[in-house]
Amino acid sequence: MAEGKAMVSFNSPYTVVKTEQRLINILNTKAFKIFAQINHAEGAKTVNISLPETRVIIFGKPQVGSQLMQCSSTVAVDLPQKILIRKTESQVKLAFNSPKFLHKRHQLNTCEPLLKKNQ
Repeated sequence: MAEGKAMVSFNSPYTVVKTEQRLINILNTKAFKIFAQINHAEGAKTVNISLPETRVIIFGKPQVGSQLMQCSSTVAVDLPQKILIRKTESQVKLAFNSPKFLHKRHQLNTCEPLLKKNQ
C-alpha cells in the first residue's frame, strides 16, 4: 500500500452477495459487531435509478473504537469502519479506508500501542 493512500481496494473472485456473506462470516469470527448492511442498488430502485450491485457493511469493535476516540475525537467521523463491495463491468471489488490514512488524518500517534495490538 502506498504511503498516504486513502483507500485500499482489491478484487474478489466471488459475486457481490457471496463476497458480502463471506466478509460477514469473517468479521463475526473475529468478534466484530455488524452495525449495518446497506444495499445501495436496492435503495436506488425505489427512486427508479439503476445502479450496479453496490453494498456497504458498517462494522467495528466498540471496545477499540471508543479508545481510539479517546485519543482523537475526530476519528468518530470515520468510525465505525465501512467496507464497500461493488460490481464493476468485469469484477467485484472491495474498498475501505486505509488504516494508515486514518492514523495520519486523525493524528492517532498516542494510540500507537492500541493500533498495533488490534492489527
